[in-house]
Amino acid sequence: MLQLCPALMDWLLFLTMFAILYGAGARGFTPAQWTWLGVLMQLTYLLGSLATGHLLTPRSTRPLLLGSTVVSIALMAAALWAQGFVALALLSAGIGLLAAVFFTAFQTFMRLAAPPDQLHRIAGIYTCSWSIGAGLGFLSAGFLYNFGPLALTALTLLVGGSMLAILLSKHAPAQTVAGAEPPGGAPETAHVPEAVRRRYVWIGWTLIFIVVFALRPVQTFLPPLGATAHRSALLTTLPLFLQITLQGLAGYAMHTQTRWLYRRTPLVLLQLGAALVFVALAWAPSAAALLGLPLIGLWCGYAYFQAVYYSSNAGRRAWNLGVNEFLVGGAALLSLFTVEFFMQHTVRPETALYLCAAGSLLVAALALAGLAPRR
Repeated sequence: MLQLCPALMDWLLFLTMFAILYGAGARGFTPAQWTWLGVLMQLTYLLGSLATGHLLTPRSTRPLLLGSTVVSIALMAAALWAQGFVALALLSAGIGLLAAVFFTAFQTFMRLAAPPDQLHRIAGIYTCSWSIGAGLGFLSAGFLYNFGPLALTALTLLVGGSMLAILLSKHAPAQTVAGAEPPGGAPETAHVPEAVRRRYVWIGWTLIFIVVFALRPVQTFLPPLGATAHRSALLTTLPLFLQITLQGLAGYAMHTQTRWLYRRTPLVLLQLGAALVFVALAWAPSAAALLGLPLIGLWCGYAYFQAVYYSSNAGRRAWNLGVNEFLVGGAALLSLFTVEFFMQHTVRPETALYLCAAGSLLVAALALAGLAPRR
């Protein structure tokens, strides 16, 4: 039941984000205002992730998890009723901050609660859980948006109350009471030297940066663009739902592929494949979208799983997870400003996808140059 919590939180987070941005397009906000609504949420997420990763201790994890859950539910419910840009901007910033605390604290709590031999399974379930929740957030917002803020608020309170009930039923694991870190390495990768595991943490960070850089502009700009084009909320959400759902399924499937962990060959091949898909989407976005978005979703599931697993299996684990979430915010900020620049100065903003292809090739080059194969 605990693994349902990231799904429920992302359900609410993406439902609220879609409602804010689709409403911004419907009310005639400018593209610059769309950008700032997304930027403020990511900026506070970025800062909050680093601060939480630095301050978290085994003893403080559960209180921070519960507190961020309660306050974030209240802010998301309020955002569904706000109309003006200033109010929405302030609420978006608060939601981003509390989401950073929640996800960093939850991943730490999850790692402390998991048996050492189940880290790969827990990482796979976590990746699947939050991805499916994000997809449900987009889909339910598309269904309920036209019913007004009352229906969205009722769903927010129902889902948020369920999440809080689950967290309250879970007591702190023995490790949090003792204040001890889990063993140095998960059994399935205990043969991998600590120095190699630390290097792969950097690979996970690079992967998560590229994934968010590629996807956050789509998630931010597609809802207001759909509203201005008079496309229904449901039709606007369906591509996002499909991509994120496949991402979650791929992330879960990764836990059965432990032979791919700490290996250069699958990492390099998947990065080369991702680069080709990004280039295809930039060349022919309409024609390639039907195949490209699902393929990108599969690649994202792999990348998110790797980032969570590697960060949880070496060095200062709470700090590593905080950096993961920091990079989520940082990549989102950079990508939003980059794509807005292309929207303002070119006729084809999708050419920003070439940057994503270059990033994927960079990861492949780093892997070939700096990672030793597993013996």
